[in-house]
Amino acid sequence: MFEELGRDQIGRGMQDDLDDGMEWLVAQGIADRARACLVAATMAATPH
Repeated sequence: MFEELGRDQIGRGMQDDLDDGMEWLVAQGIADRARACLVAATMAATPH
């Protein structure tokens, strides 16, 4: 199921998604690589 795809992926697939998104924004000229920063305060907890 879709909601299970991110389980246990912190620092792996989830990080790859963030990195890919930032690379796309830079490639489109929307973001400046030298001035961009991704920040997250928390991840939603999901019951196991």
